Amino acid sequence: MTNQITIASKLGQLGNRLILFAHLVALAREHGFALTNPAFAEYAADFEGPSSGLLCPYPAGGGQRHSAIACDIRMWLARLARKMCLQNVLGAVIDNPGMEPKDDFNLHSGKYLQIIRGSRHCTLWGWRYRNYELVPKHADAIRLYFRPVQARREAAEALVGGMRQPSGCVVGVHIRQGDYQGFQGGRHFFATADYAACMRQVADEMARGGTTPVFLVCSNVRQNPADFAGLTVRFGTGQITEDLHALGLCSRILAVPSTYSYWASFMGKVPLQYMSRDADGKVALADPVPFPEEC
Repeated sequence: MTNQITIASKLGQLGNRLILFAHLVALAREHGFALTNPAFAEYAADFEGPSSGLLCPYPAGGGQRHSAIACDIRMWLARLARKMCLQNVLGAVIDNPGMEPKDDFNLHSGKYLQIIRGSRHCTLWGWRYRNYELVPKHADAIRLYFRPVQARREAAEALVGGMRQPSGCVVGVHIRQGDYQGFQGGRHFFATADYAACMRQVADEMARGGTTPVFLVCSNVRQNPADFAGLTVRFGTGQITEDLHALGLCSRILAVPSTYSYWASFMGKVPLQYMSRDADGKVALADPVPFPEEC
């Protein structure tokens, strides 16, 4: 009997859902579980593994392309069963309402693993399911499963490839505005002028080493090229998966903390350099850190 896990919560946007999905792919690989993620349906068509089966399955495959309608039906059934308290009749349920790292459920050991193994089907509600020790072990398989489909890859690769020059490198910049203006009280929200100032700082540092950077700016808000005067800047295509893949092709990513830039760093094995504010509220630029071994 193969134990089946279903991810039933749509929490956050693409980066959040990729992080959760990846941790559960690692769990499924480690223990031989089957996994479906109908909550990923709106993004599945852009990724090779999730698009390879009706309900965004892992392992990939199944002979049918993913179906948004089938995923919606599966999500509706999960919500109905939860509302009617039928989950324990139809299968096990694990519910984690927490949203902070302190709320993490490690499904790799202890009572949660026993619940999954003890039931043919287990439905997961919530976002903070993490198996940090498993992701590095299965990182290459995770990267392969979440490889963007050919059209998305080629668009991103053509963009970044056309920016490269012999004496320079491409620095990706993820400008996260929009929703970040209200997220956590605007803690990680920066004006475009702040990003441009940090980009100039990076350009000056690289110039002292004989390198001329070209900046690839990807943002969830339309940017004005005039705000980057004095810098060599190109802009992403604006398609969410193409921009994500393009950032992972850069030599470095400049960003504020977000699961989107974190995923790009993990997938592309690219150093990540964070912007923040110091104790006086001034914009500060941390040293680049190596790509995360776990997402």
